[in-house]
Amino acid sequence: MSEFFSDLKVTLGSDALKRIGRKVLEDDCFGLAGQLAYLVLFSLFPFLMFLVALMGLVVNDPESILNTLTESMEDFLPGDIIGLLTDYTDRTLRGASSGVLFLGALAALWSGSAASYALIKVSNRAYGLERPDHPGRCGASPS
Repeated sequence: MSEFFSDLKVTLGSDALKRIGRKVLEDDCFGLAGQLAYLVLFSLFPFLMFLVALMGLVVNDPESILNTLTESMEDFLPGDIIGLLTDYTDRTLRGASSGVLFLGALAALWSGSAASYALIKVSNRAYGLERPDHPGRCGASPS
C-alpha cells in the first residue's frame, strides 16, 4: 500500500495530493459515504419485504424462487447474512397478504426516497452545487 502512495505522489506531486486530501475533508466525503451506505442498506429490507409479499401473492411456488436466489447469493455473501435474509423472507412469505404488500411498498418508497436524496446530496457536493432543500419536504423552496 505504501508503494501505491509513493507512486501516486511521484505521478501527481505532493501539492495535488494535499489539495485532494483537503477537498475530501472539506466536503465531508467520509460522512457522506457512510450516510449513503446506511440509507441504501436501510432501504434494502423494506424492498425485500415488498418483493417477497408480491411473490407470495402472484407466484404459485415462491419458495423455489427464493431457494434459487439464496443459492446464487452464497457466492458473494457470508453465511450469517444469508441465514438472516432467508429467515426474514420466510417470515414475510408466511404472512404475505395485501396489507404486507402495501406496507412493504410504502416503506420501500419512503426509504428509497431517503437514499435517493442522499445520492443527490452527494452528487451536488461533488459538483459544487448548493441545493440544501429537499423538494418534497414541507417548507422547501422550489428553486
